[in-house]
Amino acid sequence: MGYIDTIITGLAVFPFLAALFTLPYTLFQYHSHGSVSKYRTLVIYSFILYLLIVYFLVTLPLPERDTTIGNRWQDHLSLVPFQDIAAYWQDKPFGFATIFGFFRSFALWQVLFNILLTVPFGVYLRYYFKQSLPRTAVLSFGLSLFFELTQLSALYGFYPGPYRLAAVEGSDRQHHGRRGRLADRLCVHDGPARPRHHR
Repeated sequence: MGYIDTIITGLAVFPFLAALFTLPYTLFQYHSHGSVSKYRTLVIYSFILYLLIVYFLVTLPLPERDTTIGNRWQDHLSLVPFQDIAAYWQDKPFGFATIFGFFRSFALWQVLFNILLTVPFGVYLRYYFKQSLPRTAVLSFGLSLFFELTQLSALYGFYPGPYRLAAVEGSDRQHHGRRGRLADRLCVHDGPARPRHHR
């Protein structure tokens, strides 16, 4: 299952999740604001869809349970930051071909993809939910840690052993990505204020 298939899976599951969420959300909005804002609803539902797809990208595809028997969590935990990038440069002569190859390497694109994948979290927290930068950083790190523990725990004990690598730099690079510093400049300081009674 590739990234596109995973995203499609998230889009397929989202309507069922949205259906479960709609009634309590509607009651809460009427109780808190006296109405249901279309703008607020669009943002909240897009945030839920984003988190769902990111979660699926972290956990899918699911392997056969038998293939994880005997897997130890110690073997699926990387405590060396950016180990894949360091491994790429190891024993390689410095030159144009090596540099060009690095920009096409899986190690680099994996880091960039994780950053791009998590930037929207910082945008939502800072721009819509109006969270401070320190609070956004703490929440971002917490979500990143949750993803890493999800992988390390073999999907909360469902599998006999872990099936994905939990890397310490994953929390770090996702944490920085979620802080959304670029989005902070573009959206928070210069962007339009969130409408309070937009219907």
